[in-house]
Amino acid sequence: MEIYRLTWVSVLITGNSAVGSPFLVQMPSSLKVTTGETFSLNCSLRNGRLDPDYLWYRGFNRSTASVVPSRSGRVFYSTDENGASLRVTGSRRADSGQYFCAVSHNGEKIFSDGTQVYVKEHIKYSQVIFTFTAILFRIKYSLQLNTRIREVLQYFCLLFKSNLSYIKYMLQFYVGLSKYIAKKIIAWL
Repeated sequence: MEIYRLTWVSVLITGNSAVGSPFLVQMPSSLKVTTGETFSLNCSLRNGRLDPDYLWYRGFNRSTASVVPSRSGRVFYSTDENGASLRVTGSRRADSGQYFCAVSHNGEKIFSDGTQVYVKEHIKYSQVIFTFTAILFRIKYSLQLNTRIREVLQYFCLLFKSNLSYIKYMLQFYVGLSKYIAKKIIAWL
């Protein structure tokens, strides 16, 4: 009799699917992708009805999250006997955020813990080379301009050796112009 009772209690606890509240399991908990890539999130209901209606939300938290629209042509929902999936193709920086799946159960919405998705910018090698070349060109241009100004000043100094006030004026002009060019270079960078 004692063995029968222990077996019955064991069967009741492990065999009854109605025990416990329904909850959602969402995978992965965080995800890092690069712009242009495709990412997928999966969600399944535990201890609930067999055919729930899943919805996907995105926001800072559950209370501020809004439904993820599937009208963009890049976002796709799918469901099967194992749960629901959200697939985003051609990811953009704007796709970063916290994603939650949710179901309605007895008039109440149940949310998953969510997935934090980070979408980082894809930097092409050609973009890096182009930017670096542009910076070098600006530096070279400013150095050439600086050299030309120096040459002009030297020419004026030779022409007006006897006129020291004019030379002083030109040197002040050169210093002012150099400061202006330096500010422009910094603004370009």
